[in-house]
Amino acid sequence: MRYTNTTDKVFDFEIESKNAGTRIDKFLSKAVPDQSRSFLKKILDDDDFITVNEKNTKPSYKLKAGDQVHVNLPTLIEMSAEAEDIPLDVIYEDEAIIVINKQPNFVVHPAPGHETGTLVNALLHHCKELSGVGGEFRPV
Repeated sequence: MRYTNTTDKVFDFEIESKNAGTRIDKFLSKAVPDQSRSFLKKILDDDDFITVNEKNTKPSYKLKAGDQVHVNLPTLIEMSAEAEDIPLDVIYEDEAIIVINKQPNFVVHPAPGHETGTLVNALLHHCKELSGVGGEFRPV
C-alpha cells in the first residue's frame, strides 16, 4: 500500500495519565481505527503526518499526560497487479501448489519502481486462481 502527501482523515488526542509512558506507535495502533502499528510507524518516520505538541516525533516516543497528538492519515493508493505472460521455470504444479525456480533479481511483487514484470504478475497469468491471503500482491 502506498500513500500520497494529501490527508485522508484527521485525529486529535489529548493523552490521559493512564496512557502516560506508552509508546506513541502502540497507543495510535489502538486509538486510530483500521490502521496497523507498522503502517503508523512508517508514517511516524515520515515526519509529515503525526506530531506531538506540534513537533515531529519517532515511533519510540513515550507519551506524557497532557501531550497533544495530531494525526493526519495520508490518502492511500490502492495498487493492482495485472496478469502478464512472463515465462516461469515451474518445477512442480498441482491444483494446490506451484513450485517455481525463481531467477535471481526477479522481483516478487509490485512495488514502487517495479509495478510490472514481477513474479506476482507472472503467477496471475499462469495460475487462474490464486489464494488472496495478504492481498493480490502477495498471493500464497
